[in-house]
Amino acid sequence: MPRGNTTSSRSRLYPIGLKVGGRRCLVVGSGETARRKTEELIDCGAIVHAVASAFTPSDLDGVHLVVAAIDDPRIQKAVARSAAARGIPCNVVDVNHLCTFYAPAVLRRGAMTISVATDGKFPLLAVAIRDRFAAALGEAVGPALELLGEGRDLACARFPDDRDERVAALRKLLSSRALEWILAGHLSEFEAHWELWKTELSARA
Repeated sequence: MPRGNTTSSRSRLYPIGLKVGGRRCLVVGSGETARRKTEELIDCGAIVHAVASAFTPSDLDGVHLVVAAIDDPRIQKAVARSAAARGIPCNVVDVNHLCTFYAPAVLRRGAMTISVATDGKFPLLAVAIRDRFAAALGEAVGPALELLGEGRDLACARFPDDRDERVAALRKLLSSRALEWILAGHLSEFEAHWELWKTELSARA
């Protein structure tokens, strides 16, 4: 019999996108998981300090975020305890009760990020769903998003004090047909639509 949603509001996660660019992050561990976590942080612009196993609390000096990707329970607890004392977000891989955040499965298309999380209950489900999205969502989303961002800037400049006009212009830019072109990977069709939209916007008084 289905149980329904048994997660209380007090235990739900608050989803955020954390800026780590130019910030010092710590990864504890030396295996494949530690390497992957390090690469993910570097890919987001973080300055990563890695320690294999000889963790000391001073390793957290100036750290913005810490990931413990190590199997030693003693070190896991030491990292989590030291991070908690300093108010530093901490993820201990596969040890939910020591985590203050979970890392979701992520799909990136240019500036778009889609993340799928299971509140730590079954991460492989998040990965499987992420991969389904990846198979369905083409590469046109990234460049199309750049054009949409430029269009938003143009609409804001054209209608700085008229939100209704601004929103109407942006809805026309991302029409249902335009969205279908983006999702289907028909970038050239969307680019032509964008050029026409920009011309029409410039012609408006």
